[in-house]
Amino acid sequence: MWDGKMQSEGINPFEFPPQELANHQDNVIYPKLTYPEIKTIYPPLAQVLFFLSYKLSGPNAFGLRLFYLLLDAGIIVFLFKILLLIRINTNYIFLYVLSPLVIFEFFINLHIDIELLFFLSGSIYFVLRNNIKISFLFLGFSVMSKVYTLIFLPLYLLHFFRLNMNSDISNRLKKIFTGILFFVSSFAVILFYQSHIIEIFYTMRNYMQNWYSNNLIYMIINSAIGFFGINNHQVTRIILIFLFLIAYIFILKSDFNFLQKLYLISFFYLFFSHTVHPWYVTVLVLFIPVCFSYSAIFWSAVIGLTNLTVYFYLKDNVWGDCVPVLITEYVVLAILIIYDVRKFSSGLTPELKT
Repeated sequence: MWDGKMQSEGINPFEFPPQELANHQDNVIYPKLTYPEIKTIYPPLAQVLFFLSYKLSGPNAFGLRLFYLLLDAGIIVFLFKILLLIRINTNYIFLYVLSPLVIFEFFINLHIDIELLFFLSGSIYFVLRNNIKISFLFLGFSVMSKVYTLIFLPLYLLHFFRLNMNSDISNRLKKIFTGILFFVSSFAVILFYQSHIIEIFYTMRNYMQNWYSNNLIYMIINSAIGFFGINNHQVTRIILIFLFLIAYIFILKSDFNFLQKLYLISFFYLFFSHTVHPWYVTVLVLFIPVCFSYSAIFWSAVIGLTNLTVYFYLKDNVWGDCVPVLITEYVVLAILIIYDVRKFSSGLTPELKT
């Protein structure tokens, strides 16, 4: 809402942190900012939504909730069409529609990830329709909503390269090149924010290098390297990236279908992430109707318990993860993802193979 307010007053949200804009600080939004010393981390397409919602309702959540409702309706339409295409009972859509995590994080906490899910679900639909141009365009829009969906790009490239193996390789490469052009064209929204857009990378670097929340694997690795006298959490983060890359390569080389690969990449991205806030897990809920997974259902259910960290922080002014919750969360997740992988392996859908 602050970013929307700044844009409505002619200020580029990427240019200044809130605390440097004394003349624009109000008594409604500014006092509630968590990190007023940090410049915005939200990408350009998210900023467009913030601007439109603020112009609609000012310092009131009505604008955001209205746009979120429209985006959610779009997600439901795309999911319904996807279920029809892959011949799965459309009643499975209620696994997304009635998800408590989706309702709570999008319509109460108002996290911007719903915009990402809209464009990602649209992109998946157009992939299944073999529409290379629009699928890449929507994928680009999802990146402009939240940057981490860039991790899906190699899978898209590989999928479309393998899709028509009987056709001439030059023709396949031409189609992929066209798709990349549409993908890059989605970045045109950056022009609204000019050169100051580069500031988002400095904010993201700060996030990648210093933030940590809710990951047992991070804690274990950090403790393990500390045992060998390495007291540098950057090493832990590098190890996590390395583990994710191993999982990513395995997924790309596997015989799982496109939807299963998308789900597994999303899962292991979070599984090996240094920070896992509850709303991050909503991306897994998107895949529950189309490739049913117990790991996604469990994680979306148990992730709310991590709010105990916030509860004890407000109570005792000490920030620390609730270790019993983390152990329960990650041990069960490790078991369930093994089960899901075995289930995917035994029930592949040939027409969706990548």
